[in-house]
Amino acid sequence: MSPERVVRIPRSEGGQLYGIPPKEPDPDGGFVPNAAGRTRAWRLFCLFSALLLGFYLLFLGLIATSPDPGLHQDPTLLTLLSGLALAQGLLGWWITLHVAPLAARRIGEAIEVREDFGRRREIPAPPAASVVVMRRYPGGLFGPEPTELVELTWARRGQKQYLVGPNFFESLTEGPAAP
Repeated sequence: MSPERVVRIPRSEGGQLYGIPPKEPDPDGGFVPNAAGRTRAWRLFCLFSALLLGFYLLFLGLIATSPDPGLHQDPTLLTLLSGLALAQGLLGWWITLHVAPLAARRIGEAIEVREDFGRRREIPAPPAASVVVMRRYPGGLFGPEPTELVELTWARRGQKQYLVGPNFFESLTEGPAAP
């Protein structure tokens, strides 16, 4: 047996191999943010949450000051009131924030939409999917820019509604596709 010998592999400065600089990761991955739709959705959700919290505190105050001695000591009533408030809060999230995607990008003949909690949905790009504007909202208190509630319909998987800025999905189909 021959004695073990240490082999040293020379490396260039900065961890580059063969003089090729390492690729910088694209932080957005080519996604275009849906700033107008998310801004409007967050403002509506905050208004809804503030009103819901106000009504919850009002009913809690009414229960606490009730002349019925057993009413403010009943844990079932407080649990029911809190459960209803939580259910309405989730419904408010579903109506406002769930329909406003975080971002989207073009990948070949499809559009990849990044939704809440990082979920990604792939939709065929127009004209394979039709984009119909269901409602237009002007800029104002709830959003500095105009927004649109659009419905995307495609053959294989059905339809989905999104709250986005004007011509959001159409602008993704213009220009080169993301790699």
